[in-house]
Amino acid sequence: MRFASGVTDQYMYFVAVDATDLKTRETGLSGFTVRRSRNGAASAAMTTPTINETDTTNMPGVYELLLDEDMTIDAGNETEEMCYHITHASMAPVTRVIELYRPKITAGETLSIDANGRVSLIADHTHAVTFSAGMTISNASGTALALTSSGSNGAGLAATAHGTGDGISATGGSTSGDGLSVTGGGTGHGLSAASGGGATGDAVNLTAASTEGNGLSATGTGLGDGVRTLGGSSGGHGIGSTGANYGHGAKLTSGSGATGHGLMCVSDATDGNGLTLWSKGTGTGLQTNPGSNALSVDALAEINAEADAALDTAIAELGVGAPSATPSVRTGLMLLYMALRNRLDVQTSGTDALEIHNDAGTQITSKLITDAGGDYSEAKMT
Repeated sequence: MRFASGVTDQYMYFVAVDATDLKTRETGLSGFTVRRSRNGAASAAMTTPTINETDTTNMPGVYELLLDEDMTIDAGNETEEMCYHITHASMAPVTRVIELYRPKITAGETLSIDANGRVSLIADHTHAVTFSAGMTISNASGTALALTSSGSNGAGLAATAHGTGDGISATGGSTSGDGLSVTGGGTGHGLSAASGGGATGDAVNLTAASTEGNGLSATGTGLGDGVRTLGGSSGGHGIGSTGANYGHGAKLTSGSGATGHGLMCVSDATDGNGLTLWSKGTGTGLQTNPGSNALSVDALAEINAEADAALDTAIAELGVGAPSATPSVRTGLMLLYMALRNRLDVQTSGTDALEIHNDAGTQITSKLITDAGGDYSEAKMT
């Protein structure tokens, strides 16, 4: 007689016979004493044994004992034996033995095998079937395990890991098989992943183990995106990528069509940037291939327009004071322009000097000049 470990609502039958002749069936008995021993343990009395007489008229002498104490086997065991010894002053002692086993399939569910040898399940539970450790399913010519939920919101497979274990650990076939192949139904996602409740867990963590393999290879169809991401509501990035050693944080290649973009950035915010670049140390925010198509025609036209606008912007006159020894291009050009365009005085009465003025005629700077013994010299501007 087998009973599933952990189940406490099932009965075991026994027959009570006369203690003297060992054949006359005894009816109307109560107040039994029951002792039990599981897996070699010392016998123990059942605290409150529940024993019912099944049917005095039609099944005289037949009783049923509720097995509701010590019904869970020890960790690591698949099966254990349990012995019951039932006594009463008006009957011969009865000894019954049962087997407690660890179920591989949730109790109360029914498995059937179709003409192709496939296993199907009939169940009205949240999960179709529950497996414990040690289950191996193989098929030499097809799918080893096919799971289908017929409920309106049921999961074909619900997997929960413990500790650092994986909910699902999948390895592709040795000849280019996928570790995990997922297809969405209708408008559903092929894969919907949510991170754990911790502060830093990733919804999806992808690592390529091969020499030049991709952590993620995604292909869109039609106008669909290969990868579509949304940043967090409080400033999170849609994509945050970091390259390792000399690798790129993100490598983008356009399609084989004539006009596809390797990267297309669009800002939906009022003042947001389609693309923002930062660099550290001596790195560049943007580095392009020096080929003729490093930037698109539109990008080059935009750059030219920006450069033209910068060159067409008027430069303000310099203020009064000595020019810097390390001026900006704008300041240096303006000093030369003011010296050529505006009033220039060569002062020879008193202190000899060259004097540069602004458009209003105000002197902004000057430099001393000397002529000693035929040697002409101009000092630094002050």
